[in-house]
Amino acid sequence: MIQAQNLGRSFLLEGNPPSLLPVLKNVSFEIPEGQCVALLGPSGSGKSTLLALLAGLDSATEGSVSLNGTKLDTLSSDDLTEFRAKNLGFVFQAYHLIPTLTALENVMLPLELQDVPRAECRKRAEAWLKRVGLDTRMDHLPRQLSGGEQQRVAVARALVAEPRIVFADEPTGNLDSVNAAKVTELLLSLRGRCALVLVTHDATLAGQADRVLRLRDGEVESDTLHTPAGARP
Repeated sequence: MIQAQNLGRSFLLEGNPPSLLPVLKNVSFEIPEGQCVALLGPSGSGKSTLLALLAGLDSATEGSVSLNGTKLDTLSSDDLTEFRAKNLGFVFQAYHLIPTLTALENVMLPLELQDVPRAECRKRAEAWLKRVGLDTRMDHLPRQLSGGEQQRVAVARALVAEPRIVFADEPTGNLDSVNAAKVTELLLSLRGRCALVLVTHDATLAGQADRVLRLRDGEVESDTLHTPAGARP
């Protein structure tokens, strides 16, 4: 489902002369369909950069990423945008909700971009908002919602199109323990239904993943499979 091959990412630093700062170096792994993977590592280890490369939000300096057999570097900008819309879901720490749209309209948006009929968009968005416990908050704007509620809207938006791959960057980082537990439960309910890749510092969330990839200084330090807490044997 996800294949990273000899990935490297460097950034140009201004100076006289300019220099390159390597953030990721020779990273390779595969993630099969349905597996939940946690990306761990200290700040600056390259976790968010790796997630951006896997999700097609950034381009590698070296190596390649393939998602479901499609090499991202072979796609034009427009084709990549369409591929992400049809196949990927994203959950960010900062929510990234559109402030002028209601919770319902935010969740409908990914389906509307795929030209799903509006009545079907509304039906599916309402079902997901009910699932995340926001059936009484559908008509509220983001500024009228708490942080935990906004993140649950963001989760519903990421999942409404039933993507085959979901990427989440610190999805519980801005939440209190109660809301973090709710978001964790929602994300882990996807286990086995799609590939799920999480950047997290949350030990509880990482402990329930099927696999932990630990990064240090831009390289894979360890790659561990385990039976997550609460998972079926």
